[in-house]
Amino acid sequence: DSVPGSDLTVQVGGASVTFSPGECAALVDYVGDLNNLNRFTLDQLQTMKRLLEARSESVEDWDAATGGLYSIEAQDNEKHFAPAPGDDGMNFRDQFIHYYGQAIDRAKTTRRSPTELGRAQADAYTAEHYLQDAFSAGHQLAAKDIETAVAQHMGWLNSRTSAMAIGSQVWAKSAEVIQRYGKLTITGWTPLSEHDFVMLAVAGALMKGAGGVTDAVRRFVHEDLDAGVEVTSKAHPAPWILRGDHNLGADKIGQQAMQAALIAARDRLKGVQPGDDGKTVATELFDLHCPTPTSTGRATVTTAIDEATASAQTILAAVVDTMCATIEEVMAVVD
Repeated sequence: DSVPGSDLTVQVGGASVTFSPGECAALVDYVGDLNNLNRFTLDQLQTMKRLLEARSESVEDWDAATGGLYSIEAQDNEKHFAPAPGDDGMNFRDQFIHYYGQAIDRAKTTRRSPTELGRAQADAYTAEHYLQDAFSAGHQLAAKDIETAVAQHMGWLNSRTSAMAIGSQVWAKSAEVIQRYGKLTITGWTPLSEHDFVMLAVAGALMKGAGGVTDAVRRFVHEDLDAGVEVTSKAHPAPWILRGDHNLGADKIGQQAMQAALIAARDRLKGVQPGDDGKTVATELFDLHCPTPTSTGRATVTTAIDEATASAQTILAAVVDTMCATIEEVMAVVD
């Protein structure tokens, strides 16, 4: 909540739950469109509020709170990355333009009903999440580029042999964590064995196919870019090093540029005019403030993708690295 803004209040019967702008930005990862909040019970909303206050990222807890919606959103996370030809709008630019344009169009309605204004506010905060994605180095890669690179090697990777290799390597590195989970047998609860885990890995890999591999490699490259990507923007023409999600505190220029973008978005929504076209307003605002990699920055992103997808073996290594880094998240899903 580094930029002042109005809280979003969700009414449920005679009660309500209030989320700050910063909490709204985080919620998009768990529920997607913030207008989805109207579908939840008061207990679910209060649980989400507690999880946000505790800064919890537990897959199990968030799936319980959202009725499984979080896992669905996590499977579609390519929309949080940079645009590429053929991505069908699944990128942070098109998502921002869609939601912010919708917010402008709702806000300019002559009736100005509280319901429509509430939906406009939810649209705007949903849009802001995608704008903030653009200010993270790890999101400057295009998900479509990862998908294309991985596809060249999927013949072997999309097989039982590769899945068993992945499962065995993850077990070798993370057995201690994996064995915290188990299965029910006729003799009671039993910790997972290496064979159990490898078979789960095989089943999961064959079920997810190329999508699962692509997601894991994208996450690996996202982390690899955390150190920074050189960018520029129309609002801030002088190049700077945009940092990743885990290193945002080191990027003072990026923080200031993002805050300026958020202020501009909120001010523009407050000053909406009857003749405004939502898509046009959203496009102009995003293209003014969005960081764009310089030639040096593009080279950084391209190198990170090329190194991770150079061969079936480098892709396998990236998948293993991602699974080990997120093993508790993985096990919470399959347990």
